[in-house]
Amino acid sequence: MAYNGDVNFLAYCFRSKNYYGMRDKIEMTVEASDKLSTPQTPEQIAVIAGGEKCTYKYLAECNRKVASYLEKKGVKAGERIIVEADHVLDYVYFWYGIQLLGATFVPLEKNTPSKRVKEISDELEASVMVTLEKREDLPEAWSLKDIFPEIMAESDAYEAKIPDESTLA
Repeated sequence: MAYNGDVNFLAYCFRSKNYYGMRDKIEMTVEASDKLSTPQTPEQIAVIAGGEKCTYKYLAECNRKVASYLEKKGVKAGERIIVEADHVLDYVYFWYGIQLLGATFVPLEKNTPSKRVKEISDELEASVMVTLEKREDLPEAWSLKDIFPEIMAESDAYEAKIPDESTLA
């Protein structure tokens, strides 16, 4: 069995309790909870973040692209990925793409000092750190701004396997 980043997977994610305080800034349209489980509405608006909107279809495509990119970079199910939070769609795509891959999404508050990001990464044994922009004092971190063009060039044909629970963090 595989997830394909479809609306049923999105429904699971949005209904889960893993909002980390972002729900007030990343909102779904009024009919979202009903539409998430109805794949016949791919062109309807699914998410609004920072004034940007995206459809269910585009959200699912971007989720698969992120998962594909991460897999090609060697990230595996169960690994922890630290991501600096922001109220933009790229962050939402990354959030879901990590979950689609079966990795663990670890959000950090925007503008967390680099030293603290590194401490958290070391403590959690995170495989990847993603910051919003390149940080000279954190060269091992990926810049979301820099890697997103690469991510969008990925195929959206990714099919995630349901991970073995023993591999999850």
